Amino acid sequence: MKELLDALRAAIVGVQPVESKTAAPLVAVPNGFELKSLENYMPAPARIEGNVQLYRYSDFVAYVNKYKGSDARIFVDKDLAFTSGGEIATAALDYPTPGKPGWSEHNATLNVAPSIEYARLREIDGKLLDQDKFALTVKDLARFVTGISASDLLEILQKMTLTAKGEFRSIMDELTGSVNFGYDVKVDAKLDSTSTRTLEIPTTIGFGMKLLKGGTEQPVVTELCYRVPSGPGGKVQLGLRIVDRQYLEDDVLTAVADSLVKDTALPVAIGQSDVGER
Repeated sequence: MKELLDALRAAIVGVQPVESKTAAPLVAVPNGFELKSLENYMPAPARIEGNVQLYRYSDFVAYVNKYKGSDARIFVDKDLAFTSGGEIATAALDYPTPGKPGWSEHNATLNVAPSIEYARLREIDGKLLDQDKFALTVKDLARFVTGISASDLLEILQKMTLTAKGEFRSIMDELTGSVNFGYDVKVDAKLDSTSTRTLEIPTTIGFGMKLLKGGTEQPVVTELCYRVPSGPGGKVQLGLRIVDRQYLEDDVLTAVADSLVKDTALPVAIGQSDVGER
């Protein structure tokens, strides 16, 4: 026992402070020993740590306003919002500033996924599907269509036929003014003979939907794309392309950033922060 006590005493005595040129204190620890934090035995932690995940804008704002310090910052990442389950914004509540270092270990993340309807539309954006499958997919989005009734749109998509006619002729390049001899193809889209009504086939289809869950409704314009059958027995393929999708999503996230400035009175930056990753 005496030998054990002597060893412990020697170990404690062997821990010596070392002069440091930085603000962080240093100690020299003898070989075979390590320093242990006693923070778990304190009445309360020395600082708040953790990353709180929040799924409603109002909850995120309430949490940030409760725990924010004068140096807190919010970062809005436009690249992640529509691609990683909706990670839109991160609040660094103990963010470091010049003259006041911080660990940035107390963070709050706002996760707002795309709305169900916009995620579905985004999934088929720019893709061509067989006519039956396309009509079935759009049926799930028909309630959000604007400018045309849902029933009329579905009838058009289910019954429209495409035919292509072509002829050789001189074609002028509008950009260079040069004239070339080429094959000009014209596509005719119409309803089949079983349709009892006259309906105009649209070139664009508009939707009114929320891009983010809990967000505000936005107008979304899509172009109707198609591919004619390549031969007898071939199938018509149809698709939608969201017009200016990148700008549309960017505008929505910019509005979120502007709202966070207003509701939290904190600086909001577009980007990411890895402070605190050690």
